[in-house]
Amino acid sequence: MKRGMHLTAALLLLALAVPAFAAGPEYDLGAIMGQYQTAAQDFGTVIKTAAVRLAGLLFLIDLVWMVLPRLLKGPDAQELLTAVIMRLMWYCLVLWIINTPSVPLAFVNGFIQLGKDGSHLTAISPSDVFWQGIDLVNNMSSAFEKTSSALDIYPSMLLLGVEFIVVIVFAFMAGQYAVTWIQFWFFMAMYPIVMAFGVTKFTKDMAMKIITTPIVYGVRFLALYFVLSVAVKVAGFIGNDLSTMTMTNLAPLWSVAGGSIVLLLAAIKAPQMATDLLNGTSSLSAADGLGAGLAAGGAIGMVAGGAVSAATSMAGGVQSAVGKAAGAFGAAAGGAAGGGAPGAGAGLGVPGLSGAGA
Repeated sequence: MKRGMHLTAALLLLALAVPAFAAGPEYDLGAIMGQYQTAAQDFGTVIKTAAVRLAGLLFLIDLVWMVLPRLLKGPDAQELLTAVIMRLMWYCLVLWIINTPSVPLAFVNGFIQLGKDGSHLTAISPSDVFWQGIDLVNNMSSAFEKTSSALDIYPSMLLLGVEFIVVIVFAFMAGQYAVTWIQFWFFMAMYPIVMAFGVTKFTKDMAMKIITTPIVYGVRFLALYFVLSVAVKVAGFIGNDLSTMTMTNLAPLWSVAGGSIVLLLAAIKAPQMATDLLNGTSSLSAADGLGAGLAAGGAIGMVAGGAVSAATSMAGGVQSAVGKAAGAFGAAAGGAAGGGAPGAGAGLGVPGLSGAGA
């Protein structure tokens, strides 16, 4: 329960934060992603210089560590030459990757292009993803207005909850897309120094992980594009479904709610889907869908609770004002009658309201 509350709170914060960033050119998420890219380039320039020096130093140490024992055991020119050439080839490969950041970038760009081709989406930014959700909510409201009225309290509250889920879904997808790019630019800035540490025989695994990491990011982008393509297609026909809704047929609205919850699950678990693909596993289950449903239900509950709380507060304020006015009117009437007890006029108060007489 506590985990569900935390997830709901995080989703609410994300839903509130994304519009603030997307409100104007100064806070456009696309521009913010550009700042991360610029920072990665600035850091990368400094780190690459240090990484080249470190790789050369570690290569010399590793080479001496390899050659001395063989010389002490007895000279074997062919074996020694083979070992030196193999180690030199590995050093050249490491040095080439350090000095050529376009190599890992090309891997990721290739996966992104596959995602664009498969989803039929052009270049997108996190703000584009979020505003797609806002457009969908507008379409839902327009379709609802054609068949129902705002005075229909139950379907109106249900629609409000569903729209809130839709906003959360697209805000979460925008957040996933933004975070993936941030992580990738951090990788692009820092990978040369880690690659340099992997130049020796004993730390070779570090370099191998760096070489395979672009594939991880590429598959993650593919997963995000897969979910985004479904979300865009869903946005296309949700308005048509809601246009068939009537007061006696709320099935289209429930269908939209269910589809939105599934999209929320896919948006949350997109990185996990990519990880499962690389690890050859399948870790998603119905329990994950239940968690997403509970989080969405909690979000609807918070919206409904806020609306009820606001209505209760407003009703309480009106009730208090009316009661005070009735009490004042009663007191004035009692005083005008003359000789009446000061409290008698309070009997003109409205029963059940504050200030009413017994």
